[in-house]
Amino acid sequence: LVVVDRFERDPGAGNIIDALEVDANLAVIEVRGIDFQVDYAADVGPGTFTGKVVATNLLDWEQAITSADPLEQFAGTASGGFDVLPEWKTTLSLGYGVGAFNGDLRMRYVGDATDTSFPDFKLDSVTYWDLTLGYSFDQWVEGLRARGGVTNLTDEEPLIYPSNQQSNTDPATYDVLGRRYFVNLTYSFQ
Repeated sequence: LVVVDRFERDPGAGNIIDALEVDANLAVIEVRGIDFQVDYAADVGPGTFTGKVVATNLLDWEQAITSADPLEQFAGTASGGFDVLPEWKTTLSLGYGVGAFNGDLRMRYVGDATDTSFPDFKLDSVTYWDLTLGYSFDQWVEGLRARGGVTNLTDEEPLIYPSNQQSNTDPATYDVLGRRYFVNLTYSFQ
């Protein structure tokens, strides 16, 4: 016989004190999907063309509050309880470099989803475009590089949906900042 004291009582008042709280993770999540990536590079004209596709196909995201509860399917949905879980997310990058110059155009695709709290409400798919241009100053200062570009080139708005999420969107999935510009200068040395 094993006796475990989970709490003590205050001898004067009889109140519970020093309760032993044991966390228990009883939820069940089963996820199944396919991730793939394809990279390509070739000399084209005076420079080099590069391409990359990274994609995820979420086949199943099943969840239950406890192991005794039935699993519920959440692939392709959005709710206030967790992030948007589209069935497809894809990133495509196309680049070209000639000498010290290089450029990259990137497409970020987020598939459609249905709001679990409002089944008639559908979140459309969204595509973001980013552009980056760079120049290497190696002929003057080895290791010095400059880059600049635009994130969310087409200024796509974040998708808004009725479930109580962070301001009725998912900032981990959708671009909430809009179009923005950046410039950076890096220097690498050994």
